[in-house]
This record gives sequence, C-alpha cells and structure tokens, in this order.
Amino acid sequence: MKYLKTQTKIKRIPSPCSKGSFTSNFSLLTSHFKTSAFSLTEVMVATSILMLMMTMVMVMINNTSLVWKRSLSQSSFQGVQGALNSIANRIGKATLNSYLEYYGTVGVESPRRRVQGQSFTPTSYNYASDLHFRNDQASNLIKDVKTQTQAVFFQAALGLSHDPDKYRALGSLLNTCGYYIEYGSDEETRPGFLAELGDRIPIRYRYRLMEVVQPAELFNVYKHTLPTGQDADNDYSGKAGPTYQSGDAGWLNDLDLAGTANVRNCQKHVLVENIIALLFVPLRTKVDPETNNFPQTTPEYRLMHPGNYYRHNSKLPFAANAFGEQRGNAAYSKIFNRLPPLMRIVAIAIDETSAIRLADISGEDMPFSSSDYAFDINTYFLDASKYDADLEEVGKELDKRSIVYRTFFTDVIIQEGR
Repeated sequence: MKYLKTQTKIKRIPSPCSKGSFTSNFSLLTSHFKTSAFSLTEVMVATSILMLMMTMVMVMINNTSLVWKRSLSQSSFQGVQGALNSIANRIGKATLNSYLEYYGTVGVESPRRRVQGQSFTPTSYNYASDLHFRNDQASNLIKDVKTQTQAVFFQAALGLSHDPDKYRALGSLLNTCGYYIEYGSDEETRPGFLAELGDRIPIRYRYRLMEVVQPAELFNVYKHTLPTGQDADNDYSGKAGPTYQSGDAGWLNDLDLAGTANVRNCQKHVLVENIIALLFVPLRTKVDPETNNFPQTTPEYRLMHPGNYYRHNSKLPFAANAFGEQRGNAAYSKIFNRLPPLMRIVAIAIDETSAIRLADISGEDMPFSSSDYAFDINTYFLDASKYDADLEEVGKELDKRSIVYRTFFTDVIIQEGR
C-alpha cells in the first residue's frame, strides 16, 4: 500500500489590528458616512417642516388656552345679567303712593305736616307722598361702608316679613329695598365649618353687589316723614326737620348697613361678586329736541334730572342744594314726589382671575380708589351727559391693567313713574 503525501498550504490572513488592515477599514467606514450625510438643502427643508409643525402645535395650545380662559370668564359673568334682572324687577315695583295736596309757605308745608297750633294758608297744589325714592352717589347715601359709584333705595309693596306665615294674607306690605356695591371680606357669609379651619382657607376680599330688604315689621319710613307733635324733630321752620322737608334720608341711616347681622334693621345679602361699578340713570320717555338726549339708547331718552346728574331725590328741599334742586322750581316739578318713568341699570363686572390679582395687591383696601396701581373710579359717572365718554375711559383704564371686564345694562319701566 502506498501512501500519498499531501501538502497543505496555509494562507496567512492579515490581523484586523495590523496597520494595513486598519487603514483599509477606516477608509471604508468614512466613505460610507460621506455617502449617507444630509445636504444643506435637506437640513433647511427638515428644519422648516419642524418649525411648521411646532407652530401648528403652539397655535392649538394657544387656542385651547383662549377657550379655557373664555369659559372661565363666562362662568365669572354668568350671574350678572340675572342680578340686573332681579334689580329691575324690584325697581319696577317701586312706589311713592302719591296723591294731590295743597301746599303752603315754608315752615307750614301742608295741613297734615305742620306743628300743632300753626295756621295754614294754601299757596299751591301738587303731588305729596309719605314715601321716598333716592338714587345718588353711594357715598352720599351710605355711611361707614366701603362703597363706590352709585346706589338706590326705595319702597315697594313686596309683602316680605320675618314671619311670612303670620302675614301671609297681607301681600301688599311695604318694604324698603336698596342696591349698592360693597367691598370687603367674606367673613360674615362664611359657613361655620370654614371659620373653624382658620388660615387654611384664606379670607376673600371682593367687590359685591348687595341687596337690602327691610322686613315689614321693621319698616321705619313713616317715622321720618310724618310729624307726631310739637318737638324738635318736627320743626318745619326750614332750618331743621324730618326728611320730608330736608330731602335727607333719615330712614336710610336707620338701616345701619355697616352694623352686624344682629344689629341691622334690615336684611342684606350678596347678589353677585366682582361688580366694580353700578349706575342708575333716571330717564324720561322719547326724544325732546329742546332737552339733552341720553346717549346709547334706542330710541333715545331724556335725562330725568335737569342738571344731568345720576340722581333722583323725590323729596326736594325748600332751599336750593348743591345740585340746584329746590321745591317750587319749575325745572324740578317732574321730580317732586314722582318716580322716573324709566331707569337704566348699568353694571361693570370683572372676571375672577382679575379679582384675585386685585385682592392680592390691595388686600383690605378698595382696589379701584386712589392708589398707584388702580384709578379712582369715583371720578367718573358724575355727569350723565358724559355717559359714553366715561364708559370708554373706564374701559381704557381696565385694559391698561389687563383686567378682563364686561359691561351689562338693562332698562326697566317703573309702573308708577310719571
């Protein structure tokens, strides 16, 4: 047997770490990256697409934020129109229960309103009333309360009493009603369990639209309008006297609006929050080219007050006051013991977010008074002929401070207005 010799030839494979191999592999690697890189044009196009997508996303986020803020604002303003409708309903029922009567000279006004023993000589024949309708700047009507812009107080036959079951059949009992703005904390209206939590639930300072109702059992207007005998309170000399002669609302002071709930001679509660301005504009009917026209009204109406003031005082004084009002002055004959036929009610409301910011800045002090941040809103809405201009200026001041606001108004016909 022969054996064949075989010769195996081993080929040497270069090591990957050898110099020649490393250079060759690196060249292959770099050549691969060179062929797969982006050009400048491609980078610019990709960046443009990315920016476009980011812009679309940002627009969607911004729109969502705007819808959210708008919904929050709408919820802040939901109760305002309802509150104005409630006020309009009550004011529409205001009454003076006027009647015609003879009038005499200063000091002996009428047969029923004279000090005992005085003689009476009639000099005129006009409307008379034992009730009173007042709307004016709130600071002129309310004491010791943080308030601004305007207020209104009047009597209406609402039949409200402390004991409705006892007086159920007397549905025409008289009540004194009123509306005004008050700035303060919510301590009085907080439920007891919140008070027990202490500082964990902070006190909220807000502007609030207040409603005042005096129950029939506490009705006190007649005490200030009818004389009961010959004493100091019934001095009709023209120098001092009850509210019928002076035009001042003594019955209004007796409401004691600044007192606590167990001291006040009335009931008051919050209708709605965040009302920073409240206006009551007494109006006559239709256009009279010889007198001023009230703006922003269709059809246009005449202002009730000859001096263009936002006020109506059904009890005119004998002597002319600072507003030019005087009994016997023909220009004011339609005011004396009469109600305005129409009343425009205007409210400027801010949203809750703005109210929180203002409260954080001002604390217990009224934000919209003379201060560095806010402005004195009481310098506006004094002359009713400047109604449009004042609304515009107040709007600019609010916009300047990034305060979200809305203006509401409603017109009401007063049933007994003449």
